[in-house]
Amino acid sequence: MLKLLTLVTTNGLGTVGCLDTVVIGSGKWPALERIDDAFREYGLHATEASQWTSRQAWSCPSTRQACGKFRVGTDRRGPRLLTACRHTLILLGMGAGTGGDGWGPTAEGTGMTPELELEERNFQTRAVSPFREMGAYEALWSEERVSFKSLSDRFARHPDCLPSHFVPEKRALHCAIQVKQKMDEAGVRGFGVRVYGAGEYPGRLRDAMYPLALLYYQGWWDLVDSPSIAVVGARKPTAEGLARTRRLVRELVSDEFTVVSGLAAGVDAAAHETAIEENGRTIAVLGTPLSHSYPKEHRTLQRYIAEHFLVVSQVPVMRYESQDYRRNRGFFPERNATMSALTQATIIVEAGETSGTLTQARAALRQGRKLFVLDSCFRDPRLTWPARFAEQGAIRVRDYEDVRRHLSAPPDQN
Repeated sequence: MLKLLTLVTTNGLGTVGCLDTVVIGSGKWPALERIDDAFREYGLHATEASQWTSRQAWSCPSTRQACGKFRVGTDRRGPRLLTACRHTLILLGMGAGTGGDGWGPTAEGTGMTPELELEERNFQTRAVSPFREMGAYEALWSEERVSFKSLSDRFARHPDCLPSHFVPEKRALHCAIQVKQKMDEAGVRGFGVRVYGAGEYPGRLRDAMYPLALLYYQGWWDLVDSPSIAVVGARKPTAEGLARTRRLVRELVSDEFTVVSGLAAGVDAAAHETAIEENGRTIAVLGTPLSHSYPKEHRTLQRYIAEHFLVVSQVPVMRYESQDYRRNRGFFPERNATMSALTQATIIVEAGETSGTLTQARAALRQGRKLFVLDSCFRDPRLTWPARFAEQGAIRVRDYEDVRRHLSAPPDQN
């Protein structure tokens, strides 16, 4: 019986952007169709190497090149433990007594290394197929009246479940293939997903009112764990507002904070651009799928951030493309809540009475994050929201020195 011994994917468990799969097997290979059947269960693809032995595969120049950054542990039965850096690698075996290269089960006759066994019952450690989970997530969004709240409620009622538990396998894989095609058409390369409760799902997102079932990303994933502050505000700020934004970001970069914003026009763009100019780090949290840019003028900036830093999105690709643009506006305030959850604090530079930025303000207070509002907002006689949020716990600050002092202070001294 075909056994899947080890599964390790690009940039750690969770990446689906690189679907070129290297296959290494032992003994006589079964028909390629049988390998494909086994792979489809996990949303993967087999190479046309059905007649190769593992030694032949390993000696193939293209395979050596693909596997150049893998570390391979060996024993008398041959290679069996691999750690990936760049490419996807699947290690196959035929169980005990297969002959040929002759490496059989790796742990108590199961044919799998214990830490990566695909039937692992521990929800936090079991391996999952990110490709299939992505497709299942997209399929869930095709349902009537679905929302981030309804999905969060569903998973709260079934805490041990993944998206794929609610969607037939064929439908999940069909949706995943469609999404991959959409990403390819948009020129999105090397993207990945994080699934709630599995892999490297951000612990900070568990504080969100409606924790996300799945998050798309492109770029340097480890940035989500860095100290970070969100800088947000009006899409049409004043000249003074832009100057304050740049001044704040320069100070944040100097203090080694990652600057997080939403890639919108105005304050958001100024925050990202200043962080880049100052050789800092930045994360863009989108209100669109990774395959879209809003505004379109920021496409180059989005791609630069994806290549050098990190772009994340919770927006389902197929749902976004199938519905009216007016309904898609609802994804923007949802991403503000996500931005707040991902960061230690939010700084509001400027915002009108009806600004979407206020969604992030409310979310920050609910999630127990610090909310800083610049003094200039309080001094604007047209605005009532600053005083209202101050009564709920927002912190009035004149400059970055005030921000720094409150960031370092214990919670009960703010």
